[in-house]
Amino acid sequence: MPKQDKPAEEVISPDLTENTDDTTLESDNSNTDLTSENNDNQVQTDKKKRRIQLSKKQWIIVGVVTVIILAIAGWLVFGREKTPEPTPKPQANTAKPVAKEIPDVTYLESAQTYTPFTFLANLNILGEENCDPPSYTTGCEPSVTTDELTYHQVGSTKSGGKIIVVTYGLGMDSGDFTIVDNGDRTYTVLALQSTGAGIYAIKTDDYEATTLKRFKDALAAGVDVDTTTKLPGLDFPKEVEIAGQKMSLSEGATGYFILGGLNSVRGSFWGELKHGLPDKLADKDGKSYYKALISDNATYKVYAYYGTVNGVYAIPYQPAGEIASKTDKVAYNWTTGEKNTSAYYSAGSGCGSAGGYVSAKDVTDSMVVAAGKTAGGQTLYQLPNTHPLVVELFEKDYMTGESTNDDSLKNLTVQQLTDKHGYFLAKNGLGEYVVFLRDDLFIRGGCAKPVIYLYPTKKTMLDVAVGADVVISEPNYPKGGWKNVTAEPNGNLRYQNKAYGSLFWEGYGYGTYPEITSGTVVPTAQADATMRDQLAAQGLRGREITEFMDFWQPHIPSTPYVRISWLTTTQLNQLAPLTLSQQPQTTIRTFLDFEGLNSPIDITPQKFTAPKRNGFTLVEWGGLLRGGIKH
Repeated sequence: MPKQDKPAEEVISPDLTENTDDTTLESDNSNTDLTSENNDNQVQTDKKKRRIQLSKKQWIIVGVVTVIILAIAGWLVFGREKTPEPTPKPQANTAKPVAKEIPDVTYLESAQTYTPFTFLANLNILGEENCDPPSYTTGCEPSVTTDELTYHQVGSTKSGGKIIVVTYGLGMDSGDFTIVDNGDRTYTVLALQSTGAGIYAIKTDDYEATTLKRFKDALAAGVDVDTTTKLPGLDFPKEVEIAGQKMSLSEGATGYFILGGLNSVRGSFWGELKHGLPDKLADKDGKSYYKALISDNATYKVYAYYGTVNGVYAIPYQPAGEIASKTDKVAYNWTTGEKNTSAYYSAGSGCGSAGGYVSAKDVTDSMVVAAGKTAGGQTLYQLPNTHPLVVELFEKDYMTGESTNDDSLKNLTVQQLTDKHGYFLAKNGLGEYVVFLRDDLFIRGGCAKPVIYLYPTKKTMLDVAVGADVVISEPNYPKGGWKNVTAEPNGNLRYQNKAYGSLFWEGYGYGTYPEITSGTVVPTAQADATMRDQLAAQGLRGREITEFMDFWQPHIPSTPYVRISWLTTTQLNQLAPLTLSQQPQTTIRTFLDFEGLNSPIDITPQKFTAPKRNGFTLVEWGGLLRGGIKH
């Protein structure tokens, strides 16, 4: 963002030298009028026989005095009018700058590895040093080393520049930079298309003056950062119809470079697809659209849609249409006359929005029975109670889990579950039968009590918004987020004239809940101590750990063993991103996912990092409540 000249904060005294010509001109005109007035007065005096005779010298003195008086009067009247009013001090610009595009960029069919180059003189900008608890002042090591950076070319410019994506990882945390190699040993970081070091979030003057400056100071010689330019052709339509299927971008959806070809269309965050390359649905307006198989189970499959630019850039799409893929309520007209106002969802997992949709496996038109219609006329179907999909829904999902918070909906028979339309199938534009579950009978896990602590370096007023459908909060979460929260360095908060120690919310994140691939399995008796140790290893302290355990200790399962896994800051930034009017310098977010086990399982151990708290620090903890959120 270009720097603005500092506006005037005080009335500046007029430059008398610059005003001399105007003042003299006004004085001359005024003197002419007053001379006429003096002549009229002289006539009146003659009439009264009181004519006063003045010497030539006296007339000169009178004239000089008159000119001086009139000059002062002229300045008072006209000079002041020409004095510029003080310029109001501009308010912080909360809108992102309008981006310009690099012309004539050609994208590769797939990303290619690229020879590494030095663009950072200080790698600590990628993450605060990791230090040993409890003091976090000893055993400090860099979060990222040079050999953890990967370089890929994804395109080129007409002038011969190379478009390079540099990625780095912190365990399951990661970031990236989009950089133009200009070919003359100079490089330009495109901030608007980079996530590393937080530079993508250029929103306010305060951010320009703090985090961006820190990033610029960390750059190597010959490297600059561009905060207003982006790559062309990477914007996707919010809604599109492909091969008869309507799709839409979910709120907050962002695209990303894919560095392993179409097999990594889900992004490096997820890794490669496990069931082969995605199926291309169609090409449209310079973009390609795919359906990827995410999970293949005995009675159903989970699919997801993606839009791509060649094989180097992708963005996830959601199924769209009258029946949405998350908890939107639709008017249903059931053939039995049964009525409910419940919401339905497909492929809901964890506390995130649906990452795709569930397609019933091996279901033909002859198997389904019409059960009702939507207000728009779309037919809704059910299956015989003996169908394997219905048996699995009833026995594995409804009966064995904490299925509902409503006592009247507990202990239903399979026929009662069907009669209450605990599920239905709807045919999508691709001819698949999509499974929808009633969310008060098959409750999705909710993001339970994420708690936000704010530690600015000085007393600060700021806004905080969560990328989620917030169901419960304290203080009350209004549309658009908490506005004008006053935070103090000790963590004390004040909002709407009330004091708080933190901000908490419960709900469903806009992003997709990640697959759990790592963690720790311990005997249940050791779960409490293990959680405390692992919280400290991630950088939480004192009351943050105490308050976490106060809430979660009663939820520890009573099974012989417990799997303990933690979502990282990067995962949470995708699941439920936080937006603050002032950007923290240090952010620590963690989220518990755990389950009871009757016997141990093999799972990849997690590695933890505890960043040093520098500058304005935000800390957040939460967890997955598998029994759902009580509204």
